[in-house]
Amino acid sequence: AVVTLSPRRISMSTRARGADDDAARARSRAIGYACCVALAAQYGAQPLLVRAFVRTEVSRASLVLATEACKATLAVAMLCARGSFRDEIKHSVAHGRGVAFAALPAVLYAVQNVLSQYGYANLDGVSFNCLNQSKLVSAALFVYVFSGVRQSFAQCVALLGVMGAGIGLSAQGGARSPSDAMNERYAFGALAVCAASALSGLSGALGQVALKRHGKSAPMLTLEMAIVGAPVVVLTEYYFNQPGASIFGLGALFEHWNAFVWIPVCTAAVAGLLVGEITKRLEQGVIAKGFAVVGGLVLTGVCQSAMTRGQVPRAHLVCLLIVLVSVYVHTVSPPVEPKKRKVV
Repeated sequence: AVVTLSPRRISMSTRARGADDDAARARSRAIGYACCVALAAQYGAQPLLVRAFVRTEVSRASLVLATEACKATLAVAMLCARGSFRDEIKHSVAHGRGVAFAALPAVLYAVQNVLSQYGYANLDGVSFNCLNQSKLVSAALFVYVFSGVRQSFAQCVALLGVMGAGIGLSAQGGARSPSDAMNERYAFGALAVCAASALSGLSGALGQVALKRHGKSAPMLTLEMAIVGAPVVVLTEYYFNQPGASIFGLGALFEHWNAFVWIPVCTAAVAGLLVGEITKRLEQGVIAKGFAVVGGLVLTGVCQSAMTRGQVPRAHLVCLLIVLVSVYVHTVSPPVEPKKRKVV
């Protein structure tokens, strides 16, 4: 016998599926926002962790290489926990173009991470995060170029507000004297962070294409990027930092290591997974990641004040308020799609 559903039942079933889809999207967005908060905490604590647990003699490239290995391990663990490891591998192999979109961001992220490590080593935490917040501009630009995602006027104002908060805080990172701020080491660190910020916007936009246009999961993209990025780190260290050395003698990279070095390495690896989840779950995940960076800037200043047992500067509190308002405005003010003219 053929069962025929009435139009009313079909309509109710369609509405139920639509409600389930809306609930799933809402849960996904909530997880994305929670990841943004966690990422802001990580960005705020990372410069302090590097200074506390990593000796100046430790190779910056060894930190990046260990971070990539840790990210790959965590990504595999997540895929296995979801029971999708084999399916993800098959999907990745079958879609070679998707792998290509993961390879280029991986190379860019590897170079960016090396540059960031030099920034950590040569700048104080607040100065590092102040320069790092320029990721917002490059992220918005490259997301528009590759994905066509526009920013509304209110969202542009919000971006400027967050940038203004970062610039305002740069005046508060005055632990250095003017002469010290102009020395060669500080200038090298600042240049490294600015270059890393520009690469971050480009690699983030390419990663968003791989996640949303090619259907990759965030852990799988993280795994692919770690696999491609690790050899780039080794080759970079071999050709630029140790000329004349044997590539098989790179074990010297891990000299001066101790167990505590793994603390900032693991937190950096977790941040890589958080970035993937944010990019996957939020419509403008690359921009949201930029807001988390500036949130980390404020948290770094607060943490530095707490560690020195000093009062939190009023400028930090004002900038925190600006960041929170800007995040809210950017979230609730998406660009309005132009109405299509009816053809008569």
